[in-house]
Amino acid sequence: MNKLMLTFKETAEYIGVSESYLYRLTSNKLIPHHKPRGKMLYFNREELNEWLSRGRRESEEDILREAEESVKKM
Repeated sequence: MNKLMLTFKETAEYIGVSESYLYRLTSNKLIPHHKPRGKMLYFNREELNEWLSRGRRESEEDILREAEESVKKM
């Protein structure tokens, strides 16, 4: 099953963090979440995927390839 909205516990498992760390992320408003009834937290899977992909770091190989392409253009 590929649910669109995840519970707090499902989200912690999905992104691979402890529940206490996820609580810290939500309380500091560092991760997108929804609180429709004022108590329970829910997370949209698509928003989580976007949030996770924002943290991408280029590999050394990516950096070298970009540098080589820049030199070729000169």
